[in-house]
Amino acid sequence: MSKIVRMLGVSFIITMMFVFLFANAVSAEIKFGYVDFVKVFNNYKKTIEAEKDLEKKGEKKQKERDKKVTQIRKLRDKFELASDVEKNKIQSEINGKIKELQAFDQKASKELLKEKDDAAKEIIKEFDELVKEIGKKEEYTIIFNERMILYGQDSYDLTDRILNELNK
Repeated sequence: MSKIVRMLGVSFIITMMFVFLFANAVSAEIKFGYVDFVKVFNNYKKTIEAEKDLEKKGEKKQKERDKKVTQIRKLRDKFELASDVEKNKIQSEINGKIKELQAFDQKASKELLKEKDDAAKEIIKEFDELVKEIGKKEEYTIIFNERMILYGQDSYDLTDRILNELNK
């Protein structure tokens, strides 16, 4: 009987230790926050600047493309007025210019897309670093992306704060 009492006593003490440890863990402050990443991304100065820069580069590429299209149109006009002997030569020149135009379009598209992706990656990296810094410094348990939250009190919304910090 004394063994059973001892075992129950030891079990009780171990159980109480776990209850005490669990109670301490639960009583620790849990701090949540959330950020509307899309709002931050779209209103971040670097995003706006990158979009303007890409727009200028796109316009420059479009002007280059327009020149190539104009050359093709002139060749087609020339083709219409050419003799049968000259038409074969002009048609092969038109075909070559069309291939150049297609290659230009693909290259320009890839270049602009890569620049856009690189700019976005850099902006996302800055966003992530700032969120982690604030999270660690202010001891947030979790900071969510607003898109994953169905409801959140405004007091937990860190969006404007993050955006202001990034734009400094």
